[in-house]
Amino acid sequence: MHWLPEKTDYRCFFKGARPGSAATTAPGPSPRGPPSASGSGFEVASSVTAPPAPSNGQGVEVELEVAFEPTVIGESLRDVLVVASAVGGEYQCPLVGRCVPPKPQGPVDISKVSWAAPPRCLIASIPLLWQLLDSVAAG
Repeated sequence: MHWLPEKTDYRCFFKGARPGSAATTAPGPSPRGPPSASGSGFEVASSVTAPPAPSNGQGVEVELEVAFEPTVIGESLRDVLVVASAVGGEYQCPLVGRCVPPKPQGPVDISKVSWAAPPRCLIASIPLLWQLLDSVAAG
C-alpha cells in the first residue's frame, strides 16, 4: 500500500545484494520489459512507480510481478524482495520458490478411440524397367 499523496518511485532489489550492484541489476532490458533485478532464481522490475494516494486517507495498491525460474527439480530457493524509496519507506517481502516435477498425465485409454486410415499406394506411378543386353548369347 502506498499512502503518500504524491507519485513515488520505488527501487526493487533482493536482500542478498544492494541496489545497483552487478549481482542484482541485469544489463539492459529483460524479456519481460524494463531493466530488472535478479537474485536466487527470482526476477523483478528494477523499479516501480506508485500513483498518488487519494486524500480520503485510503492507500493505493501497487502491484509488482515477480518471476521465478528454477534450474533444478526439487530446488527450493528463498530470498527477500526489498521495495524501497527515500520518502515512501522500505517494504520487505519474503519469497520462496520451489520446483516440483510435473504430475503424470496418463495413462490415456485409446481402446475406445476409433479411426481408420484408407489404404493408399505410396508410389504415384510404377516406373518401367528396361534391360539392355550387349551380347546375344546372354539372352
